[in-house]
Amino acid sequence: MEQQQQVEEAELISLHEDPLPCWTKSNLSKFENEALRQLSENNDIVIKPADKGSAVVLMDRKDYLWEGHRQLSDQNYYTKLDRPIYKDTIPLVNKILLSLYNKKFINHKQMSYLQGNNEPRMRRFYLLPKIHKKERRPIVSDCESETYRTAEYIDYYLNPLSILPSLGTIHLQLDTQDT
Repeated sequence: MEQQQQVEEAELISLHEDPLPCWTKSNLSKFENEALRQLSENNDIVIKPADKGSAVVLMDRKDYLWEGHRQLSDQNYYTKLDRPIYKDTIPLVNKILLSLYNKKFINHKQMSYLQGNNEPRMRRFYLLPKIHKKERRPIVSDCESETYRTAEYIDYYLNPLSILPSLGTIHLQLDTQDT
């Protein structure tokens, strides 16, 4: 069991290591590369992947910013904070991790990993365009935040459970078998 835990910890840690550079020949012509460079330097547009599929979408920067402000102004979903709270959350996360460590639910190496960076990154809000729809999907990126590694750790252990059938599915199967 201990060896399995070490393997799983190594896998989690390897998620954060930079992959080795892979040098491949470009499949784009010089003209296409130049066009991409010019597009990426154009401050009047925003380039994002589509919400679904593999499309890349170019949007007018003013429209993109307007939509972001519109969504963030919706008080049904968002509350404006006076200041970022992630620095206030760090001691709370560390207190929980210390409690887990003291109760021997996690070891010192796990606790150190889960505590993450001393200077976490603030969450970032951005929009992904939907193909054939005007609205855009809001995303709040949690990468390298104060809770990122704990969420990643929990997800790693809960993910195998997601392949189990839901209770609703089991219930429906039982009902249909009775008839």
